[in-house]
Amino acid sequence: SAEERAASITFYELPNERFCQILGQQPEQIKIVNAHVWPRSGTSMLTFFGLETGDIHSPRNVLRLHKCIERAFDRRELAFVPDANDQLVVKLLHSDLKVILLKGTQKRFAEIDGAPLKILKPGVLPYRRLLAHHSVLSHRWAREQNWISDDLESEEVNAAALMEHSLDQEAQDRITLLWQQK
Repeated sequence: SAEERAASITFYELPNERFCQILGQQPEQIKIVNAHVWPRSGTSMLTFFGLETGDIHSPRNVLRLHKCIERAFDRRELAFVPDANDQLVVKLLHSDLKVILLKGTQKRFAEIDGAPLKILKPGVLPYRRLLAHHSVLSHRWAREQNWISDDLESEEVNAAALMEHSLDQEAQDRITLLWQQK
């Protein structure tokens, strides 16, 4: 919605609605959208993460992304993972994406692999526990699709550790049950 778009732009202190948090400022013809970290259809499960159902509309549950990046994120073909400096970066999980151009640009997905999520104001972050959950599920999906090896990736271990650190034991148990159902 226009209200969510305005709230996320204000929250992240982005210069305007044409700013992608991966690619930066984009021309008018490039579609920049609200990418929901946690899908709006799963509102009731937010309580598993110590959040309220109303937090589905929080700007912290939104990233401003190029439409092609948002689509790949929704399809679990990429995830946002912390790098060695704890900065969130893009991790491509589906290698077929590498050669695909981001619509309306001269950039291929391969060029954004490892690109940082542009956080213009230090400490103003999306819900990291939800991104960690997305990362775990995306890595599992990628493994099921044979996009990545059967070995656990360090990003998965780190995501699980973040979940363990940020949630009480009861919440961790509920998340474990949720993962078993996926």
